[in-house]
Amino acid sequence: MISSLRLLFLLAFVLRLALAALISSETTKSSLPQYNDEPLHFEYVKHIAEHRAIPVYNPTFGGAGNPTAEFVQPPLYYILAAQVFRWSRFLWQGSELYATRFLSILFGLLAGMAALRIARLSGLKENESLLTTACMLFFPNAVVFTSIVSNDALLIALSAMFVASLLSGRASGAGWRRVMMTGVMLGLAVLTKLSALLLLPLVWFVAPPGLRRGEAWLRRGVALCIAAVMILPLLAWNWSQYDRLVPLASGYSPAEVTQWTNGAIYHPWAALKYCLRSAVVPFDALWGSIPAKSITVVWLIVWLGFMLVGLYFWRREGLNNLVLILLVLVLAGFLAHNVKLFQVEFRLLAPAFTGFAMLTALGASRLIRLKSPPMALFLAAPVLALPFL
Repeated sequence: MISSLRLLFLLAFVLRLALAALISSETTKSSLPQYNDEPLHFEYVKHIAEHRAIPVYNPTFGGAGNPTAEFVQPPLYYILAAQVFRWSRFLWQGSELYATRFLSILFGLLAGMAALRIARLSGLKENESLLTTACMLFFPNAVVFTSIVSNDALLIALSAMFVASLLSGRASGAGWRRVMMTGVMLGLAVLTKLSALLLLPLVWFVAPPGLRRGEAWLRRGVALCIAAVMILPLLAWNWSQYDRLVPLASGYSPAEVTQWTNGAIYHPWAALKYCLRSAVVPFDALWGSIPAKSITVVWLIVWLGFMLVGLYFWRREGLNNLVLILLVLVLAGFLAHNVKLFQVEFRLLAPAFTGFAMLTALGASRLIRLKSPPMALFLAAPVLALPFL
């Protein structure tokens, strides 16, 4: 008989395969849920595959709707995807998009494995750890981002692996190999997406409890130096090309956003309310990148209660605080970014998806006594219903 864990991964794999096969890359030609930035990410992959060079964004070409808008992103995901692109074109002309999406699917499953490890190391019971894995594998945004061409797929996996490495080191004593591995994971995450810079303060936890102060600081310094050696060339490249360490393809002014939405969005809080209202209508009828946002809003509406209950029991039972600190860091960056750029970008929460999954699982197990991991699929009902909306 197939185990609950294998069943979860099998269902997650099949769901992602279905979405990868069905979601159109052209947002105007399908009634299925869209993610309208995918063509921009895919253009980045295609550029590296065909020109064997990292592209540079030219703002004179246009705004965020231009295929070059994602060129300001760090290159790691796109370099890996470009290898898949070239091989798939060689083996089967026309399969490049779906082969590249398959790479994202693998990253999604890897994130699920890391989430299971994090939950166990954080002190959750076995059934709660399996529920965490289920939530991580079926969170709406996690499913969408790991079914399409997007650097968020790799970021979700690397962020989870980084946190798992930190917790493993604190549990086992954090030898120097573990310290170096943690630094590498952090560096790779930043080379995937600059929002991973929010994870830098977590390097503090690379030193396990009980170490002498000097040795603890040495381990933190080594991990940080390894990450810095990997990150600094990227920041230098950004400065040389864009005169900024953290470049953005485009910002949004109040006048532009008000005009684009016919007055529906005139402030970040108005944008959030607009997403809430839009969450109840078919995804293909929504404006701009709102489909991806509305998917997240469904998740927040359905699961926010579970998360709050999970937070209560987390604090009550004195579980590992590292994951809660991760959530605080990412949420702070999320709020600061959205207020500054006058938009609502839920994908900035990607580094903290594991934390949200753990809180949801803990809350569900305590609030409704949910014990069987496959039953957690009902928590994922919004995303399972997406193709039929």
